[in-house]
Amino acid sequence: MQSALTRILQDHERRRSAEISAREAEQAGLEKFLADATTALAAVIAPCFEWFSEELKRHNHACTIEVQKQDPRDKRSEVKIMLTIFPDHTTLPQGNPALSYTASAHRLKVNAHRSITTRSGRLIPASIGDYELTQITPALVDRHLLEWAETIFAQA
Repeated sequence: MQSALTRILQDHERRRSAEISAREAEQAGLEKFLADATTALAAVIAPCFEWFSEELKRHNHACTIEVQKQDPRDKRSEVKIMLTIFPDHTTLPQGNPALSYTASAHRLKVNAHRSITTRSGRLIPASIGDYELTQITPALVDRHLLEWAETIFAQA
């Protein structure tokens, strides 16, 4: 009887240990994803946004680039970079067009999102797509920027 109890307790301890190891591995994977996403935002997306921002300013359009970093207290938080345009230095009452990339540890993907203002003045948000970190390249970001600009400035 004692050996049966010992075996039951050892089995329970093995399962509990395996669950703890699995949770720790998952947490490490989430932390790595967000660290890699932060690097991708800084190394790939930010330079594209900065180039585009300079071009906009040369054409008398103000813009801002905002970066939301991971909350160190919340390992599952998101990492985000957003470019907002103020056409002709104007803040529109319904909001200004924006393009953003948000890395979600929950989904382990980067969501590209844009909003445009219609001729009637409505702000229309839309997801452009979900991407693996390896898919986030300067060519992809430039394509998104130029397509987005076309939808914004073709209305003028």
